Amino acid sequence: MRRTLGFLLAVLITFSACIAHATDGMARDLSAECTFHVVANGWMVERLTDRDYSSRWRGENGGNRLEIRSPEPIYGLYVCWRDEPPAFRLEAFVDGAWREAAAHPAGEKVHVLYPVDGHKRVRLVAEQRNSKRFAMSEIFVLGQGTPPPWVQQWQDPLPKAELMVIFAHPDDEVLWMGGTLPRYAGQEQRDVVTELMT
Repeated sequence: MRRTLGFLLAVLITFSACIAHATDGMARDLSAECTFHVVANGWMVERLTDRDYSSRWRGENGGNRLEIRSPEPIYGLYVCWRDEPPAFRLEAFVDGAWREAAAHPAGEKVHVLYPVDGHKRVRLVAEQRNSKRFAMSEIFVLGQGTPPPWVQQWQDPLPKAELMVIFAHPDDEVLWMGGTLPRYAGQEQRDVVTELMT
């Protein structure tokens, strides 16, 4: 019994050390420590951090602005947009005034990681005053470090590819094509584009 207990304790300590090592340098989610201020639909603002993708906050009627205040410096905003994101400005509160930190054009990706330069107070301001597309399902405020593995970082399609793989269902490549993507994109380092027909 003691040997089994000792073995389990050793495994637990080893596993804990591995987890601690794996999370070294990873950005911490600061969302729970932040306060969010909005102009419109303030009663919906808690939906930004409820971790329920079916809920949302939407700025409307000139209230297309979201301010975030954090006790620690912010190095990334991971936004899960409700629809394709509209053009907006990322502003930082520096030396008592709001200054534009970055301008982001309208995009096609609904999960986007936006870099921030370590400010504690930032805001997102939609370019169009009455844009109903300024709606978010979730927002994650990240500290310094490497983004966690659950953060989706989409790449733009290649302008020119050597091979295009077209499939009708996400698991078709695995079931019917026998690893075409790992072979050509992975082993042979070819430029491969996939097209999913859903």
